[in-house]
Amino acid sequence: MNSFQVVTIKQLKSIIRNWRQASTLDLAPFLWGAPGGGKTDMFHQLAEEWGAKCYSFLTSTMDPTDVVGVPHPDHENGCTRFLAPYDFIQLTEDADGDKGPVIALFDDLPASIEQVFNALLGVIGGRVVGGRPIRDNVLLCATGNRAEDKAGAQEIGTALSNRFIHFEIRLDHEDWVEWAFDNSVHPDVLAFVRQHPDMLDRFSEALDTGAKAFATPRSVARTGRIQEALGHDHPLLLNAIAANCGDGWATQYQAFARHRNKMVSPEEIFRDPNGCTMPAQNEVDLLYATNTSLIAATKAKPTIAKCKAVGTYAMRMPHEDLGLVLAQDLLKQVVSKSDDENLRAEVVGSALFVELKKKFGNFMTTYMEV
Repeated sequence: MNSFQVVTIKQLKSIIRNWRQASTLDLAPFLWGAPGGGKTDMFHQLAEEWGAKCYSFLTSTMDPTDVVGVPHPDHENGCTRFLAPYDFIQLTEDADGDKGPVIALFDDLPASIEQVFNALLGVIGGRVVGGRPIRDNVLLCATGNRAEDKAGAQEIGTALSNRFIHFEIRLDHEDWVEWAFDNSVHPDVLAFVRQHPDMLDRFSEALDTGAKAFATPRSVARTGRIQEALGHDHPLLLNAIAANCGDGWATQYQAFARHRNKMVSPEEIFRDPNGCTMPAQNEVDLLYATNTSLIAATKAKPTIAKCKAVGTYAMRMPHEDLGLVLAQDLLKQVVSKSDDENLRAEVVGSALFVELKKKFGNFMTTYMEV
């Protein structure tokens, strides 16, 4: 059994950002974890954040020539040379055009054949491609499933393994929620996961039962797209969601989503946050669905008036903990991420903000300081 340092996606991002600031991108992180946990996507997110290109090499489909290139005769010097693959040349000073930052991701590395492991030794360890040094602004990294995930992974030889710095991903529910808000995951799905955090990842259960369809952060996010493509009333919607996340998950999600027709619309709350409908205290599913939809609508087109309406509605929540979550989401997902300085100052400087602090405590200043 392997023993890795366990981190969340957010924590590993922080580590790699600091490496970049210290100009030590020659350090090569390897992120291990179960399928669908966001390993590959994390590196794509970093590339977007840095304005970098991201070359993703699906190593399980590669053979050694895809790494070292193909031999060709050099008649003038009486020897054989290797023509390195084009995408690998882009990691060197001989790249075509732009020589900006690059993340070179060797995806699904443990599913590769041993000859590919050996071919990568010079790339990862020596940072050399076809005799050319890899640029200092290129981050070499890898992802892979663990052997116990039964995803076709095998042990990597010690020579290659020692070239990497190994981390194992730990799924963090709140990190996923933040990502889901930022990436417009369907509010129904987001609300369901908020109320049932254990439904975000059922991979271990699938390992025990042999199920082919199971919930992971990736497949859960995909549920919203399936729902939007088919429509809420399609007779086969439940079948399609079950094919994505499994029968039990789909049945529980459908039961939760039935509250949609009773949900208080964001528009109604924006118009009259004091007088609009409030679900009853025992309608917890409906409260979750209403709150999440409200934050998603506010985040899509934030205004000072909408933010104040959300805060007012949070004050009216029949469950104080749900009011707290709604107020936290307002600050964390909307106000603190707004580019509008006037909006941030107006909301935090309002009398409503003072009332929220009185009701919910010092968390307000933890989430928002201007």
